[in-house]
Amino acid sequence: YTGVNPSGPIVAATGGSGDSNPLRAPSVNAEANSMLVGFFGVKKQTTLSTPVNPATSPPAPMSNLYLQQHANGSGPTIRAAQELRSAAGATGERRSTAGSVDKWVAQQVALRGNTVPVYSPPANQGADEGEDKAFSLGSFADPDPHEKWKVTVEWGDGTAPEDFEVSAAGSLGTRNHSYADDGSYAAKVTVDDGLDSHFATFILTVANVAPTASFGHDGPVDEGSSFGLSLTDAADVSSVDVAAGFEYAFDCGAGYGDFGGEASAQCSTSDDGERAVGAKIRD
Repeated sequence: YTGVNPSGPIVAATGGSGDSNPLRAPSVNAEANSMLVGFFGVKKQTTLSTPVNPATSPPAPMSNLYLQQHANGSGPTIRAAQELRSAAGATGERRSTAGSVDKWVAQQVALRGNTVPVYSPPANQGADEGEDKAFSLGSFADPDPHEKWKVTVEWGDGTAPEDFEVSAAGSLGTRNHSYADDGSYAAKVTVDDGLDSHFATFILTVANVAPTASFGHDGPVDEGSSFGLSLTDAADVSSVDVAAGFEYAFDCGAGYGDFGGEASAQCSTSDDGERAVGAKIRD
Protein backbone atom coordinates (compact mmCIF):
# COMPACT_ATOMS: atom_id res chain seq x y z
CA TYR A 1 0.00 0.00 0.00
CA THR A 2 1.06 3.57 -0.55
CA GLY A 3 0.14 6.61 1.54
CA VAL A 4 -2.20 8.86 -0.39
CA ASN A 5 -3.14 11.72 1.90
CA PRO A 6 -2.00 11.48 5.51
CA SER A 7 -3.35 13.81 8.16
CA GLY A 8 -1.09 15.56 10.60
CA PRO A 9 -0.41 13.84 13.94
CA ILE A 10 -2.82 14.93 16.67
CA VAL A 11 -1.87 14.98 20.35
CA ALA A 12 -4.56 14.58 22.99
CA ALA A 13 -3.32 16.11 26.24
CA THR A 14 -4.31 14.72 29.60
CA GLY A 15 -7.19 16.15 31.54
CA GLY A 16 -8.13 16.29 35.17
CA SER A 17 -9.14 13.32 37.25
CA GLY A 18 -12.25 11.74 35.90
CA ASP A 19 -12.04 13.62 32.63
CA SER A 20 -11.56 12.11 29.20
CA ASN A 21 -10.30 13.64 26.03
CA PRO A 22 -11.77 12.87 22.62
CA LEU A 23 -9.05 12.02 20.15
CA ARG A 24 -9.95 13.23 16.68
CA ALA A 25 -7.92 11.89 13.77
CA PRO A 26 -8.67 14.49 11.09
CA SER A 27 -10.52 13.71 7.91
CA VAL A 28 -8.55 12.93 4.80
CA ASN A 29 -9.80 13.29 1.26
CA ALA A 30 -8.31 10.79 -1.17
CA GLU A 31 -8.97 7.90 -3.49
CA ALA A 32 -8.07 4.94 -1.33
CA ASN A 33 -8.71 1.25 -0.75
CA SER A 34 -8.45 1.48 3.02
CA MET A 35 -7.89 3.88 5.88
CA LEU A 36 -5.56 3.52 8.85
CA VAL A 37 -5.57 5.32 12.18
CA GLY A 38 -2.48 4.80 14.29
CA PHE A 39 -2.62 5.42 18.08
CA PHE A 40 0.37 5.65 20.37
CA GLY A 41 -0.54 5.97 24.04
CA VAL A 42 1.61 6.75 27.08
CA LYS A 43 0.70 6.93 30.80
CA LYS A 44 1.90 9.87 32.85
CA GLN A 45 2.30 7.90 36.08
CA THR A 46 5.12 5.49 36.69
CA THR A 47 2.86 3.11 38.58
CA LEU A 48 -0.77 2.30 38.11
CA SER A 49 -3.41 0.63 40.18
CA THR A 50 -5.23 -0.24 37.00
CA PRO A 51 -3.46 -0.51 33.67
CA VAL A 52 -4.41 1.24 30.49
CA ASN A 53 -7.37 -0.42 28.85
CA PRO A 54 -6.07 -1.24 25.38
CA ALA A 55 -9.31 -2.93 24.43
CA THR A 56 -11.14 0.37 24.21
CA SER A 57 -13.27 0.26 21.10
CA PRO A 58 -11.66 1.72 17.96
CA PRO A 59 -13.31 4.64 16.21
CA ALA A 60 -16.46 3.68 14.32
CA PRO A 61 -16.57 2.29 11.68
CA MET A 62 -13.03 1.00 12.16
CA SER A 63 -11.75 -2.31 13.52
CA ASN A 64 -8.66 -3.13 15.53
CA LEU A 65 -5.70 -4.00 13.38
CA TYR A 66 -3.02 -4.13 16.07
CA LEU A 67 -3.22 -3.96 19.85
CA GLN A 68 -0.34 -4.19 22.32
CA GLN A 69 0.12 -2.93 25.90
CA HIS A 70 3.48 -2.67 27.62
CA ALA A 71 4.09 -5.54 30.04
CA ASN A 72 4.47 -3.33 33.13
CA GLY A 73 1.12 -1.66 32.54
CA SER A 74 2.56 1.85 32.63
CA GLY A 75 2.95 2.33 28.89
CA PRO A 76 3.37 2.66 26.13
CA THR A 77 0.22 1.15 24.69
CA ILE A 78 -0.02 0.88 20.94
CA ARG A 79 -3.12 0.46 18.88
CA ALA A 80 -3.88 0.69 15.17
CA ALA A 81 -7.29 0.52 13.57
CA GLN A 82 -8.25 0.03 9.95
CA GLU A 83 -11.26 0.59 7.76
CA LEU A 84 -11.86 -0.77 4.25
CA ARG A 85 -13.04 1.83 1.79
CA SER A 86 -15.51 1.17 -1.01
CA ALA A 87 -15.42 4.66 -2.54
CA ALA A 88 -13.16 7.67 -2.77
CA GLY A 89 -13.87 10.84 -0.85
CA ALA A 90 -13.55 12.49 2.52
CA THR A 91 -13.36 10.07 5.42
CA GLY A 92 -14.55 12.38 8.15
CA GLU A 93 -12.71 12.49 11.46
CA ARG A 94 -12.24 9.28 13.42
CA ARG A 95 -12.72 9.70 17.19
CA SER A 96 -11.41 7.69 20.10
CA THR A 97 -11.04 8.56 23.77
CA ALA A 98 -7.92 9.20 25.80
CA GLY A 99 -8.20 8.43 29.50
CA SER A 100 -7.95 11.19 32.08
CA VAL A 101 -4.27 10.57 32.76
CA ASP A 102 -3.28 9.31 29.34
CA LYS A 103 -1.48 11.02 26.58
CA TRP A 104 -2.12 9.80 23.04
CA VAL A 105 -1.00 10.65 19.56
CA ALA A 106 -3.06 9.67 16.54
CA GLN A 107 -2.75 10.04 12.79
CA GLN A 108 -5.03 8.94 9.97
CA VAL A 109 -3.60 7.88 6.63
CA ALA A 110 -5.35 7.00 3.40
CA LEU A 111 -3.92 3.86 1.85
CA ARG A 112 -4.26 2.76 -1.73
CA GLY A 113 -3.38 -0.64 -3.11
CA ASN A 114 -1.41 -0.87 -6.32
CA THR A 115 -3.36 -0.13 -9.49
CA VAL A 116 -2.87 -2.72 -12.22
CA PRO A 117 -1.48 -1.11 -15.40
CA VAL A 118 -3.82 -1.34 -18.39
CA TYR A 119 -2.18 -2.23 -21.69
CA SER A 120 -3.92 -1.28 -24.96
CA PRO A 121 -2.61 -3.18 -28.01
CA PRO A 122 -2.17 -1.52 -31.40
CA ALA A 123 -4.09 -2.37 -34.56
CA ASN A 124 -3.06 -5.51 -36.39
CA GLN A 125 -0.06 -4.99 -38.68
CA GLY A 126 1.73 -6.61 -41.59
CA ALA A 127 5.21 -7.16 -43.00
CA ASP A 128 7.12 -9.27 -45.51
CA GLU A 129 9.11 -12.29 -44.39
CA GLY A 130 12.73 -11.39 -43.77
CA GLU A 131 11.90 -7.70 -43.42
CA ASP A 132 13.37 -5.83 -40.45
CA LYS A 133 10.13 -4.04 -39.62
CA ALA A 134 9.38 -1.49 -36.89
CA PHE A 135 6.12 -2.62 -35.31
CA SER A 136 3.96 -0.33 -33.18
CA LEU A 137 3.53 -1.74 -29.66
CA GLY A 138 0.51 0.25 -28.47
CA SER A 139 0.31 2.04 -25.13
CA PHE A 140 -0.56 1.60 -21.46
CA ALA A 141 -2.07 3.61 -18.63
CA ASP A 142 -1.18 3.53 -14.92
CA PRO A 143 -2.13 6.22 -12.39
CA ASP A 144 0.48 5.07 -9.87
CA PRO A 145 3.84 6.89 -9.77
CA HIS A 146 6.24 4.00 -10.35
CA GLU A 147 9.85 4.70 -11.23
CA LYS A 148 9.76 2.28 -14.14
CA TRP A 149 7.71 -0.36 -15.91
CA LYS A 150 9.06 -3.52 -17.50
CA VAL A 151 7.74 -4.32 -20.97
CA THR A 152 8.04 -7.82 -22.43
CA VAL A 153 7.37 -8.51 -26.12
CA GLU A 154 6.77 -12.07 -27.29
CA TRP A 155 6.69 -12.13 -31.08
CA GLY A 156 4.91 -15.44 -31.41
CA ASP A 157 7.51 -17.05 -33.67
CA GLY A 158 9.51 -18.96 -31.07
CA THR A 159 12.26 -16.36 -30.74
CA ALA A 160 13.33 -15.22 -27.28
CA PRO A 161 11.13 -12.58 -25.61
CA GLU A 162 12.45 -9.02 -25.61
CA ASP A 163 12.45 -6.95 -22.41
CA PHE A 164 12.89 -3.21 -22.03
CA GLU A 165 11.93 -0.55 -19.51
CA VAL A 166 10.01 2.72 -19.71
CA SER A 167 9.87 5.50 -17.16
CA ALA A 168 6.40 6.84 -17.94
CA ALA A 169 3.00 5.57 -18.96
CA GLY A 170 1.77 6.26 -22.49
CA SER A 171 2.97 5.15 -25.90
CA LEU A 172 5.39 2.23 -26.08
CA GLY A 173 6.68 3.37 -29.46
CA THR A 174 7.97 0.79 -31.93
CA ARG A 175 10.19 -2.25 -31.77
CA ASN A 176 11.96 -3.86 -34.70
CA HIS A 177 11.60 -7.53 -35.51
CA SER A 178 12.14 -9.79 -38.51
CA TYR A 179 10.04 -12.88 -39.20
CA ALA A 180 11.85 -15.74 -40.89
CA ASP A 181 8.77 -17.13 -42.60
CA ASP A 182 5.36 -16.03 -43.79
CA GLY A 183 2.26 -16.65 -41.68
CA SER A 184 0.01 -15.11 -39.04
CA TYR A 185 1.60 -14.44 -35.66
CA ALA A 186 0.02 -13.43 -32.35
CA ALA A 187 2.38 -10.96 -30.70
CA LYS A 188 1.96 -10.59 -26.92
CA VAL A 189 2.98 -7.52 -24.93
CA THR A 190 3.08 -7.51 -21.12
CA VAL A 191 3.46 -4.40 -18.97
CA ASP A 192 4.68 -5.03 -15.40
CA ASP A 193 4.91 -2.34 -12.70
CA GLY A 194 6.77 -4.62 -10.28
CA LEU A 195 3.62 -5.55 -8.39
CA ASP A 196 1.01 -6.31 -11.04
CA SER A 197 1.01 -6.84 -14.78
CA HIS A 198 -1.36 -6.77 -17.73
CA PHE A 199 -1.02 -8.16 -21.24
CA ALA A 200 -2.84 -8.35 -24.56
CA THR A 201 -2.11 -9.67 -28.04
CA PHE A 202 -2.36 -8.37 -31.59
CA ILE A 203 -1.91 -10.07 -34.95
CA LEU A 204 1.03 -9.63 -37.30
CA THR A 205 0.47 -10.98 -40.82
CA VAL A 206 3.69 -11.79 -42.65
CA ALA A 207 3.57 -12.16 -46.44
CA ASN A 208 5.66 -14.57 -48.48
CA VAL A 209 8.41 -13.14 -50.68
CA ALA A 210 9.17 -15.02 -53.90
CA PRO A 211 12.65 -16.54 -54.28
CA THR A 212 15.05 -15.40 -56.99
CA ALA A 213 17.54 -17.17 -59.27
CA SER A 214 19.72 -16.51 -62.33
CA PHE A 215 18.44 -18.02 -65.60
CA GLY A 216 20.91 -19.50 -68.06
CA HIS A 217 21.13 -21.67 -71.20
CA ASP A 218 23.90 -23.13 -73.37
CA GLY A 219 22.54 -22.21 -76.81
CA PRO A 220 22.77 -21.70 -79.69
CA VAL A 221 23.07 -25.31 -80.84
CA ASP A 222 22.74 -27.12 -84.17
CA GLU A 223 19.38 -28.54 -85.14
CA GLY A 224 18.97 -32.06 -83.86
CA SER A 225 21.12 -31.30 -80.81
CA SER A 226 19.85 -30.62 -77.31
CA PHE A 227 20.44 -27.51 -75.21
CA GLY A 228 20.30 -26.96 -71.50
CA LEU A 229 18.33 -24.57 -69.30
CA SER A 230 19.30 -23.84 -65.70
CA LEU A 231 18.51 -21.72 -62.62
CA THR A 232 21.50 -20.90 -60.41
CA ASP A 233 22.21 -18.76 -57.38
CA ALA A 234 18.78 -19.45 -55.91
CA ALA A 235 18.04 -17.16 -52.96
CA ASP A 236 15.20 -16.28 -50.61
CA VAL A 237 14.87 -13.71 -47.81
CA SER A 238 13.28 -16.46 -45.72
CA SER A 239 15.83 -18.68 -43.99
CA VAL A 240 13.04 -21.20 -43.45
CA ASP A 241 12.36 -21.40 -47.19
CA VAL A 242 16.08 -21.70 -47.97
CA ALA A 243 16.40 -24.60 -45.53
CA ALA A 244 13.35 -26.32 -47.03
CA GLY A 245 14.73 -26.02 -50.56
CA PHE A 246 13.16 -24.88 -53.83
CA GLU A 247 11.30 -26.37 -56.76
CA TYR A 248 11.92 -25.57 -60.42
CA ALA A 249 9.97 -25.75 -63.68
CA PHE A 250 11.25 -25.24 -67.25
CA ASP A 251 9.75 -24.40 -70.63
CA CYS A 252 11.70 -25.74 -73.60
CA GLY A 253 9.43 -23.86 -75.99
CA ALA A 254 6.23 -25.91 -75.84
CA GLY A 255 5.04 -24.90 -72.32
CA TYR A 256 6.12 -25.46 -68.75
CA GLY A 257 6.57 -28.89 -67.30
CA ASP A 258 5.85 -29.88 -63.70
CA PHE A 259 7.78 -28.43 -60.77
CA GLY A 260 10.53 -30.63 -59.41
CA GLY A 261 13.72 -30.57 -57.44
CA GLU A 262 16.12 -30.35 -60.39
CA ALA A 263 17.54 -26.91 -61.12
CA SER A 264 18.25 -27.68 -64.79
CA ALA A 265 16.63 -29.33 -67.82
CA GLN A 266 17.69 -30.64 -71.25
CA CYS A 267 15.66 -29.62 -74.30
CA SER A 268 15.77 -31.51 -77.63
CA THR A 269 15.54 -29.94 -81.12
CA SER A 270 14.43 -31.29 -84.51
CA ASP A 271 14.65 -28.20 -86.71
CA ASP A 272 16.40 -24.89 -86.91
CA GLY A 273 14.85 -21.63 -85.68
CA GLU A 274 14.36 -19.64 -82.50
CA ARG A 275 12.52 -20.79 -79.41
CA ALA A 276 11.02 -18.80 -76.54
CA VAL A 277 12.13 -20.67 -73.42
CA GLY A 278 11.75 -19.97 -69.71
CA ALA A 279 12.19 -21.14 -66.13
CA LYS A 280 10.42 -20.72 -62.77
CA ILE A 281 11.46 -21.15 -59.15
CA ARG A 282 9.14 -21.45 -56.14
CA ASP A 283 9.53 -21.96 -52.41
